[in-house]
Amino acid sequence: MSLLKVAWFTDNPTQPPRSKAVPPEVKQKMILDHIRSTCTCHTLKDLEKILPSVASINGIQVKDFITGLLNESKIRMEKIGSNNWYWSFPSDEKRERQNVQERLLRDSNRLTKTVEQLEDELQRKQAAAKEEEGTRDPIDIETERRTLIEQKAELFTEIERLQAQKTAFEDNGVSKIRQKSEEINKWKRETETWEDNISIMEQYVYRLASGDRGLMEAIKKQCYGDDYEDDHDISESQY
Repeated sequence: MSLLKVAWFTDNPTQPPRSKAVPPEVKQKMILDHIRSTCTCHTLKDLEKILPSVASINGIQVKDFITGLLNESKIRMEKIGSNNWYWSFPSDEKRERQNVQERLLRDSNRLTKTVEQLEDELQRKQAAAKEEEGTRDPIDIETERRTLIEQKAELFTEIERLQAQKTAFEDNGVSKIRQKSEEINKWKRETETWEDNISIMEQYVYRLASGDRGLMEAIKKQCYGDDYEDDHDISESQY
């Protein structure tokens, strides 16, 4: 611990440092990565004990994050006996990416086939129009031709959009994962630093309070506000 940090704690014995807010999507990714890294199943009770330290969240927030992951189909849940069991294995992520790629490919192929059918229909109608030249109203022929051309243009636009999505998805497969990993590692380092700072500050305040747990509880409730939890209590054995 640097002299600057020690000096700060000495001058500000009752004000804990404010840590930077970690975006919810980063916390969600940290939770998902941890669940996948364990390669096992968990009950909600287990996760409520483990995840607060993994993603720097309160125990009461665990259920909300797990529900969000379930709604996005990033983790799976099965009721066994009286408990719900949650899991997500590394292979699930690969399967999820493959499913998205296959869906984009199916949509692109479907639209390409539709465009080909429209082109064939346009050619047939143009040929028929030549044969019927003089028997059909030229305005009707031109209107039908323009309608087919507009349909073809709309389908080409949709194909380009799907191809752009597919390309972006494939590009993100490497760069996005690398970027997210770097962000998560950064947040983990910063979280650990602030946890160390808070721990040292609490020890200092505990000594100033001469071991008075009632006073310590009052100080922590005032400092932490809504973030205060009973499991954040400092055990006397720490000092």
